Amino acid sequence: MSHRSAVALHGLPWIGPFGGRVFFADPSRDRGQSKGVTRRVGTAGRVPDTVLVAGIPTTSLAVTAVDVALSDHPWRAVAVLDAVLRRGVPHAALVAELSARGAPRARRRASELVAFADAAAESPGESITRWGAHVLGTPTPVLQHEFVTDWGGQERVDFWFPESGTVIEFDGAAKYRDRRLRRGRTPEEVVVEEKRREDALRRKRDVHHFGRVVWTDAMPGGQLPRRLHDAGVPLGPKWGEAWRAAADRTL
Repeated sequence: MSHRSAVALHGLPWIGPFGGRVFFADPSRDRGQSKGVTRRVGTAGRVPDTVLVAGIPTTSLAVTAVDVALSDHPWRAVAVLDAVLRRGVPHAALVAELSARGAPRARRRASELVAFADAAAESPGESITRWGAHVLGTPTPVLQHEFVTDWGGQERVDFWFPESGTVIEFDGAAKYRDRRLRRGRTPEEVVVEEKRREDALRRKRDVHHFGRVVWTDAMPGGQLPRRLHDAGVPLGPKWGEAWRAAADRTL
């Protein structure tokens, strides 16, 4: 099993639907073949590194991530790459796997994604927000930056743009709906605590702006440019062209 089927078996994050086909890596073929609900991806004699997942031979985490980076949508790929790094796969292993793979054009595109991947992104929402900001040409944010609170503790934020003094938080619905994340609190209590937390961060001397991003903002063609601009984050000179190009490629 390979590509998005391997993503599913490994329990890695995936943006959008998986589709109706099961993907296999086939070393006996030099090109792909789709038949019924199966998609055989020819590896031209290359036998990919595999592991057993629920008793099923499956491409390893590193191979799976590179397969996705070479063949799938960049928003999907960056979420998978970040997650693989969070699971302990060394960045060098992704670079080594990619170095012997793919046509030059696909490899160049995937190289940007692999170089960009960061284990510090703690959720798929953070991954795609970060990639979207990169596409828009913003300064590189600091991930999981910690501020010392007024009472001596520490408060960690998703993205910190020190040049503009901007905190950006990815505001996924799970923190309000998932009982495990709420830790016994009601959704209303979570909202109140988030507001108190935001107020405390706004009082920090270095924090001049605070913004929140949701899923629909961070997806290709969403309102991420406006959210970042309104929060004081400068966009690149060709951000409009880049964002329109991203929106043209559907997930």
